[in-house]
Amino acid sequence: MALTHDLLRSMAGARVFRRGAEYHDAGRVAAVDLQEGVLRANVLGSTEYAVALWIERGSLEYSCTCPLGRDGSFCKHCVAAGLAWLARVQGARQGPKPPALPAVTMDDVRAWLARQEKAKLEQLLLRHADQDDDLRRQLLLQAALHAPQGPDIASFRGIVAEMRGVTCCRSFRHLCCLISWT
Repeated sequence: MALTHDLLRSMAGARVFRRGAEYHDAGRVAAVDLQEGVLRANVLGSTEYAVALWIERGSLEYSCTCPLGRDGSFCKHCVAAGLAWLARVQGARQGPKPPALPAVTMDDVRAWLARQEKAKLEQLLLRHADQDDDLRRQLLLQAALHAPQGPDIASFRGIVAEMRGVTCCRSFRHLCCLISWT
């Protein structure tokens, strides 16, 4: 199975697809990146939402940090991210074009992070963890797994139990993504 316009439309329905296309056309999709088979993007709605799309067992899986996405709906942010990726792939086939958005890649982010002081990075992570439940859970999982006295299994189990009620954690692969920082 491949990501296509038709697949996005069938997952979203006509109305949501149209809203996602409007977001894409308005340039609201940033930081589109494909890593280990997972398409990740940030989509600017009323706030910035993180989107992930991937193919699993022949079907398109997804997560979005928006309220509809957290409830398990394939939202306009997922559509916008998918359309941005398809436009990027299509643009690569047609040859280079001037990018609508700055061509900053995750390699640029890694280089920038490497130049930052540890305290500044800690502040950045903690500030964002206060606003992003997924990031907060990721950090808590890492702290539990890498506690100075050894893995804190009770805390780890508690965090995973809390995640059971989170609909954006829809598959084992998504859970593995959350704990793969080891």
